[in-house]
Amino acid sequence: MPFVVGAPRSGTTLLRFMLESHPLLAIPPETGFLPAVAGLEQAGKTGPDDLLQVLTGTPANAPNWSDFLLDAEELRTELGAIPEFTLTKGVRAFYRLYARKHNKPRYGDKTPLYCEYLDVIESLVPEAHFIHIIRDGRDQALSIRKTWFAPGPDVESLALYWRRLVRTCRESGRNVAAYMEVRYEDLIREPRPVLERICRFIKL
Repeated sequence: MPFVVGAPRSGTTLLRFMLESHPLLAIPPETGFLPAVAGLEQAGKTGPDDLLQVLTGTPANAPNWSDFLLDAEELRTELGAIPEFTLTKGVRAFYRLYARKHNKPRYGDKTPLYCEYLDVIESLVPEAHFIHIIRDGRDQALSIRKTWFAPGPDVESLALYWRRLVRTCRESGRNVAAYMEVRYEDLIREPRPVLERICRFIKL
């Protein structure tokens, strides 16, 4: 299962659309809920209803659920039908439902800030294959600077933010089973060989 991660404004959306153009792979809009799902495990809240509440209500102030164009009751039915339910099986059911709605057998994820949670995600979804896309920090800073989610308007804040995310992801990448890096600039200049390398990595 591919996970496209990286500092925001580094080309994760572009790569998502490129990969999703493959007839076998569906990748939903940003999910954001997997760290909260892992938190359910720690809190001992591991039932289908606990998971459904997180999937449909995360983040609390602006849930992403409507972006997926899925029916919550249909997902509730899917979760309730899972024998010997676990959070891992439940998470897979969400992605499987999304992929089925797009008539595709395989699924992935594109959530940039999962770059800070590689180990958490792998513990929840062991088949995760992380694709870390890295863009030149100067261009990333110029791109994110005027957005509402920028860490600050000054260059120092932007630079430290980029460095922290890239460094954290690289360090975590050494401790997970499947991790690769892709340069945004290479993807733009020579998309075919880069995409072929990614497809080999995720066995697509």
